Amino acid sequence: MDSFESYLDSPLGQYTSNAFSISISEEIDLLVNDTADEFEVHFEESERPKFAIFLHEYWHYLLNTSTFSRYHDFSICFHILALFSSTLETNKNGISDGNKNLRDDQKELLSSFICLLRIYRGDSRPKIEGSIHDFRVLGYTENESKIKFQENIQLHPSILLQLEIDSTNGKESTEFLLGNIAIEEGLVTLIEDFIFESKPPLFPYRVIPKLVDSLVSHPIPKTDLISIITLSLLTPNPAISLISLIHFFDENCRHKLSSNDRRVALIEQVKDKFEFSYNFIAKELAEIDELVKHRTAFEMSSKVFGSAFRKMLKIRKANFLFDLEPFLSGELLSKQLEKFINLYPPCDVIQRRNGDEDKIERDSLLTFQSPVLGKELLTSYLKPFQAALKYMFSHLNSDGFKSSDEATCQCPFYTICGLSYRKNHPSLCKTKPWELYEIQENDLCWFNQGVASLLGTSKTVKD
Repeated sequence: MDSFESYLDSPLGQYTSNAFSISISEEIDLLVNDTADEFEVHFEESERPKFAIFLHEYWHYLLNTSTFSRYHDFSICFHILALFSSTLETNKNGISDGNKNLRDDQKELLSSFICLLRIYRGDSRPKIEGSIHDFRVLGYTENESKIKFQENIQLHPSILLQLEIDSTNGKESTEFLLGNIAIEEGLVTLIEDFIFESKPPLFPYRVIPKLVDSLVSHPIPKTDLISIITLSLLTPNPAISLISLIHFFDENCRHKLSSNDRRVALIEQVKDKFEFSYNFIAKELAEIDELVKHRTAFEMSSKVFGSAFRKMLKIRKANFLFDLEPFLSGELLSKQLEKFINLYPPCDVIQRRNGDEDKIERDSLLTFQSPVLGKELLTSYLKPFQAALKYMFSHLNSDGFKSSDEATCQCPFYTICGLSYRKNHPSLCKTKPWELYEIQENDLCWFNQGVASLLGTSKTVKD
């Protein structure tokens, strides 16, 4: 796994996993309307390559709020965040001593969550040296991973692909853990291709088409394949479901049913799994609401992401493939896509600008109209939670939590901020923003709110 914080980084665009935040390069200036407080997305035929990049990141956000697989990723990270708050209890000043402050049972639980996150996300690239020219999937094995939660052992089946790699070092054989990274990036790249067919790296973006080639003798039509991948993400184990759905399609749907009937048959294969997932999420969101009570900023964050999950999953329950409607004809329906994106607006977007990164407010923060959330739930309420995730991930490695002395990160709002903290303490904002917690300024920042919520105190942002 490249990073615990986000699936993959790209110089042109990035979606920060579970923080509901997109960052877009200065080269993709599609979204700005300087006369409005809120923004809408417009699709221009002349801007297809740029719009495709934005759509790629937007689709990650859409999946984050409307699929069980991405909710489960969020849930794991939330539980790790709760454990991280325990490392702050001794100093009470925003400085963590890492694993040192955890009890043995907490360390064991953290290890289990890290292992689960690793299995769930899978690999992004094979562990080989040299440039990769091409590869084949030779087969796969289904493994049972044992993860201990307190006294209970849970089995988590995983799919390990056997690959033959053609690289600068010649032909090599290796293994690849199939998880959400390759599955989701495969889907999003196929969606992006409807706008503009780019040439992304083979890993992880083209793993799914290569997997399909290894499982069936004839290609699966693109509209069927995006349906199969989307439906796999609605289940508790996307990798297992994906392979099962591919085989089901090849044996029962390909030559026997119309395109609409094929989708109906595929949906029937995942209905029960989705119903189980839907009920699980409803129960856990209620538990999260209780956990964050009296942690002021997190209470507001919980209202926003809780509302987003509940409403989007309710929409998903009514129409399992609602998000694919602009594409299911086999051709892009651009006006329908534009209408769809403005009906289900993007999360906040940081529009990057040219110039020195250290310039105060170099970049712009764009907030979109949100009929899904409603006017009473401002997206700014999510920012302390995003800061807390950044704070936690900067301390997380495969062994657990390192201390704040070893950790470093840049505040996620560094390039859009004009507060006195940013002007008076830029080096801390850029390297160790949690140390700002005990510095008194006339305003309070989102990162400070995130730290305060983890400490269980009630600092709030002044208007």
